[in-house]
Amino acid sequence: MLRTKAIATSLGLIGLGLALVPAPAQAASIVTFTNHDQFTESFSDESVICQTELYLVTVEGRTVTHMTLDTDTGRLRLTDNFRGKATEVPLDGTGVSYTTSFFQFDLETIRSVRGGGVLAEVDSDVGHYVARGDDGSHVLQLFHAHFTINANGEVTTEFFVNPTDC
Repeated sequence: MLRTKAIATSLGLIGLGLALVPAPAQAASIVTFTNHDQFTESFSDESVICQTELYLVTVEGRTVTHMTLDTDTGRLRLTDNFRGKATEVPLDGTGVSYTTSFFQFDLETIRSVRGGGVLAEVDSDVGHYVARGDDGSHVLQLFHAHFTINANGEVTTEFFVNPTDC
């Protein structure tokens, strides 16, 4: 759910930046955008990490999104930071309830190479989730996803790690 919001925000910001690209006759321009936001979201259509039953999850957090775009070269740097806390309570009232904290960071860099004729991209996503159960249990989930696309359009680095400790 939060990842969907992050992707939608990123795509919207990229679209905004591309819409601001000037006509070729105009001088190069750097467009920067920073957005700070707070959010509260509740949902009950998913289980939580390490559980199979449905939970009522209430999330409160904040986001910071920053974009820098060179409208002449297409060079882009985009960062999304999400931090927050959540409560997770089983819908049926039985089972472990959790208090959680989390952060998620996304960094995307697109740069021009070969004299500006080709774009290369690097994307890294990092996340950290810690839940403390009312029964004394702990859940830890980390993730790190990364890929690099070189000037030939080839993926040269790609990995995804997602260790979870229930």
